[in-house]
Amino acid sequence: MHYIRTFFKALRLTMRGETVEAPAKRYPNLQTWLGLAQERLKNVYDVAENLGFTQAKREEIVLKLDGRAWSMELILSSLRFHLHIEFPSLMNSVVDHNLTTLYALHLDDKYRISQLAQSEQLPVDLRPSVQALAEHILNIPPSNDP
Repeated sequence: MHYIRTFFKALRLTMRGETVEAPAKRYPNLQTWLGLAQERLKNVYDVAENLGFTQAKREEIVLKLDGRAWSMELILSSLRFHLHIEFPSLMNSVVDHNLTTLYALHLDDKYRISQLAQSEQLPVDLRPSVQALAEHILNIPPSNDP
């Protein structure tokens, strides 16, 4: 059903000669925040790999969050999916409640990454990069801020 609605919205825009603004124009603050978040997440992965903290080792760090076991790797890969796939898709979307969905997903990411940053299980050398990522994720801007 979603695809049918999107198709007809696109068809109406095309028939009127209108276009959809790129997310950088529609949501410049979110676009800037997203780019920095992607860089900080990449930095966490780079620092971890340079310290010999491989994927297998990241899977060994497990936090109990809301009654479920979340490995460091699962927290980071979930965040990576949202930052690289889900959030850009939502920002490109012209359907109702796209930003509501983005901010709802962000709440989950914010909670998980902040818990990871505070975890005693996190290696000391990796802590600064994870904390920098968590601080950035915590400070998502409003979509309509000038």
